[in-house]
Amino acid sequence: MRCGHSGGQGWWGCKAASVNAECAPKIGAPETPLSAEALQAVLRALDDEYRAQAFYRAVLSKFPYALPFAPIAESEARHAAVLTSLLDAYGAKTPPNPHLDSPEILRSAPDTLAEACEAAIEDEIRNERLYTEDLLPRVAAYPVIAQIFEALMRASRECHLPAFRCFAEAYRMNRPLTQASE
Repeated sequence: MRCGHSGGQGWWGCKAASVNAECAPKIGAPETPLSAEALQAVLRALDDEYRAQAFYRAVLSKFPYALPFAPIAESEARHAAVLTSLLDAYGAKTPPNPHLDSPEILRSAPDTLAEACEAAIEDEIRNERLYTEDLLPRVAAYPVIAQIFEALMRASRECHLPAFRCFAEAYRMNRPLTQASE
């Protein structure tokens, strides 16, 4: 079983369109330069993906192979790759992930999987607000960037959030779900 944002064929009711490098809109050579405001929005989105990936990996360092953290951490890496290719297309420098293995992120990993899922739920809800209220308005003049941001936001809302809610309940009930075979 996989999520991969496979149009409802993934985990736990995922309905998002694919957001990986193969399925992202083709960026090509931009027709207009990226404004400072739009660049900051892309960098903020990238930092948010980086932070999520680092947090999920921190949880995995405490609970190896814990679902749904392992596959969603991979998903966050794919999302970061899409944003990186976007920065490359505009000739902007891509910063490294400052959050991976940072003491702050490692300390933030909760002591139980139920608590980790609850923290992830809060982060995914915050992620949608970030895109809706802050990032999308800043890139309104860039339809390809807006399309990518909307796909990333949908992935959080329609794939990651339902998965974390499902597993939070299972972990609270001490009934962890397992990944079914394909």
